Amino acid sequence: MTITNIRYFDSFAAIGRRAGKDPEAPWTTAQLLDEMQRCCVHGALVYAHQAKEVHPEVGNPLVLAECRKYPRLYPCWVALPHHSGEFPHPHDLLPEMERQGVRALKIFPRIYKHAVDHGTLGELLGAMQETQT
Repeated sequence: MTITNIRYFDSFAAIGRRAGKDPEAPWTTAQLLDEMQRCCVHGALVYAHQAKEVHPEVGNPLVLAECRKYPRLYPCWVALPHHSGEFPHPHDLLPEMERQGVRALKIFPRIYKHAVDHGTLGELLGAMQETQT
């Protein structure tokens, strides 16, 4: 295999302005695509900083809209535990992800201050395992 046959995929890309960070830091989809081109990266799993830093209900639709414009970008949603009612139950979330073409989730337990245990994430992880193909 030659180096030209290798395809690179970035599994930790993000778009959107970051709160309190360098205002000159790249944050647009165009800047991400330029950097991917420069580094010979063929595709990327992308989440929105707004989903991480504001709320998934804000950032997840943004990343979905951006990824629909560019076939090299694959949307990744940020998830929260469903128990408070501010985020969908896994049995509602996973079918919606499938309808929207979202194949991955990220969680940020330190930022959103929730446990990583069976009581908090067990239903989500169990439902994800059941739907795995």
